[in-house]
Amino acid sequence: MKKIVSTITIISVILLSILLLASLFEVIKLSGIYLKILLTIATIFIASFVSLNSITLVEKKNKFAIISLGLISLSVVLILLMIWVKGINSSIYNKVTWSFATISIFFNFVVNFRLKLENHNIVLQGLTYTFYALTSIFILLMINVKTISNWDKIWYVLVPLILVNLVLTSILLIQGKKEDNSVMISKKEYQELLKIKEEYYELTKNNSLVDKVSYAK
Repeated sequence: MKKIVSTITIISVILLSILLLASLFEVIKLSGIYLKILLTIATIFIASFVSLNSITLVEKKNKFAIISLGLISLSVVLILLMIWVKGINSSIYNKVTWSFATISIFFNFVVNFRLKLENHNIVLQGLTYTFYALTSIFILLMINVKTISNWDKIWYVLVPLILVNLVLTSILLIQGKKEDNSVMISKKEYQELLKIKEEYYELTKNNSLVDKVSYAK
C-alpha cells in the first residue's frame, strides 16, 4: 500500500511540474479547467505526501493511524467537491472544509510521530506539538476571522511559524529513523530465514531425542 501512495505522490509532483511549466511558458493559462486540474493534483499530492507515514501504521491496524488516514481522505473529498461542484462552493462550506483539513493534518502529524517515537525525545516532541498547535490555531483564525485574514502583517507571523515547524519536523524525522531498529529484507530472504528456522528446529528436536535415548541407555 505504501508503494501505491508513494507512486501517487511522485506522479502528482510530475504532473504539477508539467502544468506549472506549461503556464510559465504560456502554453496554457491557469484559469478555468486548468486551474481546477492544478488544484486537484495539488490536493492529491499534499494528501498522499502527508499520509505516507500513516500507511505503515495502518497496515499494522493501529486505530489512531486509521482514524488519521480517514480524516485526510475525507478532507480530500471535501476539497475536491469545493473545487468541482459550483453549488457547494459557499463561504461557510469553504471555511468548514479548510478548517477540517487543517485539523486533520495536525492530528496526522501528532499521531504519526507519537506512535513512532513513543516516549523517546519527549521534550522535543512536546515542543514540536506545541508549535504545530500554535500554527494550526493561527491558520484556523486566518480562515474564520476576517480581521486576522485581512491583517497586513500576517506573513510576519505565519512564515516564521512554518519555518520552525519544518525544522522541528525534520529533527523528529531524523530521530524517528534512529529509533527505528527494523531491517527491510526481500521476500526471498524472508523465506530463506523461515527455512533455516525450520531446519534448526528439526535439528534441535533430533538432538533432543538422541539425548533422551542416550540417557535411557
